[in-house]
Amino acid sequence: MELTNVFSTHSVFYYYGLEHLAINMYYYITEGIKNNELIYISMESELYAKLLNKTQFSLNGVKFKSVKDLIAIHKIAGNKGLKANLYELICEAQNKGYTGIRYINQARFAMQESSKADFLNWEKSLTGVIQEIPFSILCIYDMLDYTQQQEYIDDDLIRHSLNTHSHYLFNLNLDDLGSRFAQCS
Repeated sequence: MELTNVFSTHSVFYYYGLEHLAINMYYYITEGIKNNELIYISMESELYAKLLNKTQFSLNGVKFKSVKDLIAIHKIAGNKGLKANLYELICEAQNKGYTGIRYINQARFAMQESSKADFLNWEKSLTGVIQEIPFSILCIYDMLDYTQQQEYIDDDLIRHSLNTHSHYLFNLNLDDLGSRFAQCS
């Protein structure tokens, strides 16, 4: 799947350092801007600043917005509450002239702002919750953390990510995760 039409996808991207992240996010974000989508990015502030500096995006249409509230709403109100909140965000974006929302979420940052358990429960629900709405989310995983420290990104989280996302970003395309990998246990 090309990056032009990503609505209703819950995708994953495994990145190896800032350069790898910046190159892929440049194209992913650019396609969203071309489609007049509102781009929300939820990641550590230092990484966010470095990414914006590397990609040279203006802040028009690209905004920081933590997923912390989405995770909290899901914990309290479940899938129904999460979907209602997403509809509110989409309506706000559409009232400002955007076609929908393209969200980028750094898994490490989401767990720092909530907990691993809350993040994993939220992740399990996203693919079903975002079906047929003008919303997509790309969850990014720092593979340097996985290969060197496993402070946040560990075997359990990688297995989980392979089982919960519908697509993965590879070679500047979104590929169907189910067609590439069998269910991991």
